[in-house]
Amino acid sequence: MKSIKRLLIYISIAAIAWSCDKDPIIETEVVTKVDTLYISTPSSTDCPLVSIQDFGVLPTNSAAQNKKNLQAAIDEAAASGIALYVEPVENGYKVDGGLTLKKNVSLIGAHGPTGRGTTNSTGDGPTGSLFVITDKNNPFITVETATQIEGIQFYYPNQTYNNPSSIIAYQPTIQVSQNSSVYGVTLRNLTFYGEYFAMDFKPNENYTCEQILFENCYGYPLSGQFIAIDRCYDIPRILHCHVNPANMRAFGKSYSQEIWQKVIEKGTYAYWLDRTDNAVVMDIFTYATYGGIYLGPTTYGQMTNFNFDCVTIGVYKGGINSFNKNWEVSQGSIIANQGSNVENIHPFYVNGEGHLSVTNVDAFGGSSYDYISVNGDDETTVSLVSCRMKNYTADNPITILDPNVKVHAVSCVDKNSNFFDYAYDGVQEELESGVTTMFNDCESTSGWSSGLGTVSLDSDNKTEGSYSLTAGPGNSNVLFTRKGSSVDARIDKTKGHLMFDLYISDISKIDLSKEGCVEITSSGKADSKEYAWNIKTLGLKTGWNSLDLKMSEANSTDGIPDLHAINFLRIYHLGLNGNITAKIDNIRFYQE
Repeated sequence: MKSIKRLLIYISIAAIAWSCDKDPIIETEVVTKVDTLYISTPSSTDCPLVSIQDFGVLPTNSAAQNKKNLQAAIDEAAASGIALYVEPVENGYKVDGGLTLKKNVSLIGAHGPTGRGTTNSTGDGPTGSLFVITDKNNPFITVETATQIEGIQFYYPNQTYNNPSSIIAYQPTIQVSQNSSVYGVTLRNLTFYGEYFAMDFKPNENYTCEQILFENCYGYPLSGQFIAIDRCYDIPRILHCHVNPANMRAFGKSYSQEIWQKVIEKGTYAYWLDRTDNAVVMDIFTYATYGGIYLGPTTYGQMTNFNFDCVTIGVYKGGINSFNKNWEVSQGSIIANQGSNVENIHPFYVNGEGHLSVTNVDAFGGSSYDYISVNGDDETTVSLVSCRMKNYTADNPITILDPNVKVHAVSCVDKNSNFFDYAYDGVQEELESGVTTMFNDCESTSGWSSGLGTVSLDSDNKTEGSYSLTAGPGNSNVLFTRKGSSVDARIDKTKGHLMFDLYISDISKIDLSKEGCVEITSSGKADSKEYAWNIKTLGLKTGWNSLDLKMSEANSTDGIPDLHAINFLRIYHLGLNGNITAKIDNIRFYQE
């Protein structure tokens, strides 16, 4: 039996032997020490891999005893750098948290990532190179410099998979040291079942971490946070990682949709990076988390070949400068369709300085507000090339939240399957001065409504054209509302004006000390992506009033309207104290 066990161990680690700093294997010899293997080469230098069972880590032990024995094994291995082998056993090893993987030590198991789970003989749980965790109070294992964890599964059997109110907020499964800087950690071929937060690499403010590699790691964290990296100033790498609530399907514990929704409600990101230099992210997936990836204000790097499905925000990109806080994102797809308010659903959301380059990224199958929302200042730039933008509800797939940003799109495809090219260069855009653009000539009642009564055409009392629009008498707060197709105002915030004629039959019926506004938006409704002017500053009088409202004096609400796509106007006042008739005519934009 012992010889069979040693043979199986040898087969599972043969590839690992090749990674030792030796000549190619010519012949092998199994040394007689129980459960210890030495791979011999002509140089007679040994590359040991030692079973944790040699140190008394056994499937029959208590979690506390196994924790004590495993820590002792790690402590002994630190000086020589021996790799500890997590020998596969049915149902794994119960181990308490609070372990520290000391410098130079590797924990090696038998598995690649097991995307739907391994299965024991009874079919009700995983098996193999497996740690079974019930400790709620401690991170399972904290890693130090020059360490490696590979081929291991982590299982939380007490975690719920179908009752959102019973989710256990376990500490992170793997955490970077909070007591020293950490350099050179490899986490590869790991699978997590029932975890709350898989891998937390956010050291405290006194330390850093560098050259951290995450590769082929699978799970579904119930905090929504799978990998978090902070203060990593030498190229972190996230490669081939997969977040999916069906991760335990093989043993009958796929998460219910109620669990998914609870995870999404947490507003967290599956992958989170900040204060990282030249991060490399490749081939990552998430399903049913609030966010796909958070690229914080002090990070930069490249991401390619990704899919974020069933999310609210696909990619969040921050930035604190335009020198190097830049991301190149390419070859991916995003299905952003989660959330009760569609205006909060965005495949891309940019908030801060720096550049974002997006190439060949498809957004489809969801119901987002737009393709990308951009907020920042004159140091914020975005370029979009060959992106397919589907299933958004806004008129324009690009939402500008700050008039100073610069956004260009080339050879993209909009929701109507038409090619889409776009250029917005902020307040630096060269707009022709002295140009008037008609918003609405008030020659038709289409799209108009009023709380004063039915909106109708008036050919007798007008200021331009054949008609004005009239409503009343009545005493509702809303004088006029107009919804319709978008109009490019051809103005900017600095020199633009909104001009129109407004008739009030009796100004004494309005208490001008109370709230009232003229509003325009690009959101198709009030109080979102809005500019507004207070009516009490307009000097209204009985009869016709020719109004000239400067964009530079407008107040904004819930973002900045896209002046290329104004589609809503409202005039209201809360101070009406009697019936009035109101008329409106000749609504236009003017650029100085």
